[in-house]
Amino acid sequence: PDAENLIYDIINFNLGGTSVQRFDGIQYDVEPYLLETRVENDPYDWFYDNGLIWNEYLEMLNNCQMIVNDYNTSYSPDIKFGVAIPFWYSAGQLGAPQRVEDVIDKVDYIAIMAYRDSDSGIRDASSEEIAYADTVGKKVYVGVETSIISPSSITFYEEGNAALESALGDVDTYFSGNSSY
Repeated sequence: PDAENLIYDIINFNLGGTSVQRFDGIQYDVEPYLLETRVENDPYDWFYDNGLIWNEYLEMLNNCQMIVNDYNTSYSPDIKFGVAIPFWYSAGQLGAPQRVEDVIDKVDYIAIMAYRDSDSGIRDASSEEIAYADTVGKKVYVGVETSIISPSSITFYEEGNAALESALGDVDTYFSGNSSY
């Protein structure tokens, strides 16, 4: 309910604001795989029952998107709703039941956390999501890491701005033919 209530708060703000004050998009960064209580048999511990948590996550996304869609049928301009997701959702890591397609199908767009420090790493981390989004008419934004973080292979911090700009240029060129990018 809190995620949905925040959407309603933003919609109410938009209804009362001028055109330059209104939000045109909402992006959530909900990482259900971080739920870890370490309490035996706790259904809200990812490593105990990730299927339940994953299904509730998808339900939350669906509910939020429905609220946004309802707003968009009556008001203009539209609000877009999206979520940030790790690139490994498509790989099914952490023993998870997730399918990146399930997320893409529920929202207007995804922002993929393609945290790699090379153009090839970013492409590899984003290709499946972009290919699927192309088929369903959704948008994909690709994000990279630039802060000091470990391991160094997931950030451009030590490579510097020139390497970052070069890699992002190569990624742009590589995905330029994809309608979702």
